[in-house]
Amino acid sequence: MELSYGDHESPIECLWIKVRGIVTEGHLMSDICYQPPSQDDEADVTLLKLLKKVSGQLNRLLVGDFNYMDTWWESNTAMHELPISFLECIEDCFLLHYKKRCQGRMRKHVGDLCLQAGMLQDSLVHYHMAVELLRSVNDFLWLGAALEGLCSASVIYHYPGGTGGKVGSRRAQGGSLSAEAGNRHRPGAQEVLIDPGALTSNGINADTSAEIGRAKNCLSPEDIIDKYKEAISYYGKYKNAGVIELEACVKAVRVLAIQKRSMEASEFLQNAVYINLRQLSEEEKIQRYSILSELYERIGFHRKSAFFKRIAAMQCAAPSIPEPGWRACYKLLLETLPGYSLSLDPKDFSKGTHRGWAAVQMRLLHELVYASRRMGNPALCVRHLSFLLQTMLDFLSDQEKKDVTQSLESYTAKCPGTMEFITLPDGLKLPPVPFTKLPIVR
Repeated sequence: MELSYGDHESPIECLWIKVRGIVTEGHLMSDICYQPPSQDDEADVTLLKLLKKVSGQLNRLLVGDFNYMDTWWESNTAMHELPISFLECIEDCFLLHYKKRCQGRMRKHVGDLCLQAGMLQDSLVHYHMAVELLRSVNDFLWLGAALEGLCSASVIYHYPGGTGGKVGSRRAQGGSLSAEAGNRHRPGAQEVLIDPGALTSNGINADTSAEIGRAKNCLSPEDIIDKYKEAISYYGKYKNAGVIELEACVKAVRVLAIQKRSMEASEFLQNAVYINLRQLSEEEKIQRYSILSELYERIGFHRKSAFFKRIAAMQCAAPSIPEPGWRACYKLLLETLPGYSLSLDPKDFSKGTHRGWAAVQMRLLHELVYASRRMGNPALCVRHLSFLLQTMLDFLSDQEKKDVTQSLESYTAKCPGTMEFITLPDGLKLPPVPFTKLPIVR
């Protein structure tokens, strides 16, 4: 809890109390004011300025003794000019603010329902109105959600084939919705403007058919990305909104992948990497890194994709897991090989040129050997160590050559090498490794 006092030269007394950790959306700010009964015009002006200053801020509690006589608080009326000005200020700064926030959130809810029901144009109208209302009252968390909903509806319009595949079908400019989707819209949907004054007390027009169909409700492909950025910036204001911030980043990257804007997509992914997600289970961590790997692969960043898939593989065998999944770890490590320009076929290394970073490739092969050992498969250990010696001999130091040959000797004592193909459970076949390079160990 933090305490602070208002301006000592002010004709009214104020105490500001900040209470931490009360609500998930931020701190609770309590303003306690006292205005003496014999106040002058300067005190009234100061009080009204103070009220306008603190209005529009979430999680704020205003209490005090304002000493306005002849004021009926139940009916919100007064007899004299000063209390009338005070009541009008309260109406404009707080009651109207709360009303708009409720209307904006209701609009967002209705937009979600319309989108789930397939009423695409209806949802666009409701999301637009929600954005306008929530932006006016600085309700940032819900504003971000409304913007994300607006982006989702626009993505459905422009890319009816979805964003999950590698290639997305783009709707032709000016194209219309399908007949089935068109039938879901209410009759009489025409191009008309939205009239905010026609709203009822709950923020919904009694006849929403008069609002539907305005073409500019749908965002352009470029505006979709801008609105995603704006939504993510609002989510970033809240410590506990990390999950939905990450989801918004993933959605934006999928759209950018269809638009073939790889560099912008990588910026979203870089932001997603640094989002702080608290108390994730090990399974959720593996899923997070796997999704990052998949998205980097889609935008053509193969080495970064391999990097995050390798992290996911290591997470499968984290010390905090009671029963490490070494088979899943081994499978994910195999999937990283193309990203590091590494093949397990010795014939690919017989052309005399080496591709990729040898140091990283050797580290990956050692990890495959270790995972094979923990799986209880010495034959795989022998095959990977033989491959390491054959293909990476020129990059090994003398000490590394000695260590690898000693490990190979230890494993072959348990399972002699063979020239047969080794078939893995997923169908992958590891070819035999003919030794044409022999290490000299002194």
